Order: sequence, then C-alpha cells, then structure tokens
Amino acid sequence: MWIPPGSERLESVPADGRRTRDVPVEERFRVPWVIRQASWTGPGLVRVAPTGRPWSVWFFRRDDGTPTGAYVNLELPHRRDAGGVYSRDLVMDLWVDAGHPGNEGVWLKDVDELDATVAQGRYSAVQAEAIRSLADLAGSELVAPGAWPLDEDWGRWAPSPEMDVPVRLPDSAEVRAARERSGRVSGEG
Repeated sequence: MWIPPGSERLESVPADGRRTRDVPVEERFRVPWVIRQASWTGPGLVRVAPTGRPWSVWFFRRDDGTPTGAYVNLELPHRRDAGGVYSRDLVMDLWVDAGHPGNEGVWLKDVDELDATVAQGRYSAVQAEAIRSLADLAGSELVAPGAWPLDEDWGRWAPSPEMDVPVRLPDSAEVRAARERSGRVSGEG
C-alpha cells in the first residue's frame, strides 16, 4: 500500500490533548484516550503487510525519495473483510537501516515501552515475552536473510503522479464508529 503525504488516518491519542510521545513512558499506558483524525506527515511511504505474519514492513524515505530504512511493525496478523483491514499494534518494533542490510543495521525500537506495558498492566509478562519472541522471529525469518518484502527494493519504488494524492477517510459506519471510541486507559479498545 502506498500512503501519500497528507493522507487521513485515525489515531489513538491522550484525551488531555498531549501527543502520545509527550506522555512519560511511566504513565503512557494509563492515561485516558480518544480517537482523533490526523494526516500523515513527512514523505509518503510503502507499507507491506504479508498475509498471516505478525508484522508489517514500512519503507521510509527522505523528501528526495531516497530510502532511509524499513520499519518492521510488530502487530497481530492483518484480518481483512469488506469493512476494512484490522490489526493490533504490539508496541515493540525493529528498524532496518537502508545503508546496512542484514543484522548490522538492525535495532529494536520501543523496548522501554514494552516494559512499561507490563508495569502498567496493559500486557502480562508472558505476553511481553511472546512479543519479544516475535521480534526474534522477524529478525531470523525476515531481516537476517533479507526475505520478502525486504528483497524487492520497495524503498526505492516511486508512485505515479495520479497515485500520489492524499487519501481521504471514507464516510462509512466503521469510520464513524471508530471516531467515537475512547477509553479510560490505553490498553482498552
């Protein structure tokens, strides 16, 4: 999927108006949240969600289109139906630097947040260990061998001008219902 700059999306944010990253990690998963409409900022990106795999791969680029790297977003396998595509983020991720394919340019992202989810009751210690195992699986099955989609140079793919138009959210029952969601703590919903 190509996500052009300025495309609309829904995101879970703290109900008090702060940005998620502005909430200290020690309290990040305990604050009330709401769904807000936002726009994708920065250069567009290619996002590939392999069927049945617990990750998607996001190919980031600079403003000039050169690749910066691939972000392996750990998440539940995508479920697709007529209403859309559904998944659940698993907090911890991997970054693969564009200049260093293989293991030498890979690092885990948001390990501190995963630890915080356990301390704050969003995930159990057993669930967090399962997420760490998924990171190991992504490293050995995807990153180390440079497997699909890392082997297809998606980071250099460029959209045609007619594809590079921001996507608007549809006025559908699913999107309207999602906009109304909120919770007392970030682990709900």
